Amino acid sequence: MPDRIQRRRVRGWRLPANAVIIDRSSRWGNPFRIVDAAEHGCADPQRDCVEMYDEWLNGAGPDVYVVGSRRFDRLWVWDHLLDIEGRDVACTCPLPGAGNPDICHGQPLLAAVAAAVAAKAVYRDPSRRWAPGELLQRRSTRTLRVTGGVL
Repeated sequence: MPDRIQRRRVRGWRLPANAVIIDRSSRWGNPFRIVDAAEHGCADPQRDCVEMYDEWLNGAGPDVYVVGSRRFDRLWVWDHLLDIEGRDVACTCPLPGAGNPDICHGQPLLAAVAAAVAAKAVYRDPSRRWAPGELLQRRSTRTLRVTGGVL
């Protein structure tokens, strides 16, 4: 079972061999910034950013966000979900305390990986990609309700 580990930027810390960095420095990063959410008056900016990432990953909003010089592409994420199958994910978000929920975009990302694996629907063919069920219904002629499928 993949876990989320906290990425540390201190001397001597090394990324474990079976882990992938998913913070904003990578293409897996969350384009929604806590600072921006706080400026807009969100009561819980970190949780709101994670929820917005989850909604974006599941088809809400534009496919591409540009934040500074970084480009976050939802279709690229969908095409590469199996690249992190079975791997731990490393983000700079603090790990939760005992009994507290994990408020990090890594959780929706791991859920999308699990859904893609369960549906066995991620293909390397660029013309076909996994998508959440709601988006699949909008882009497909199929009427069958699925948790994920091939576009």
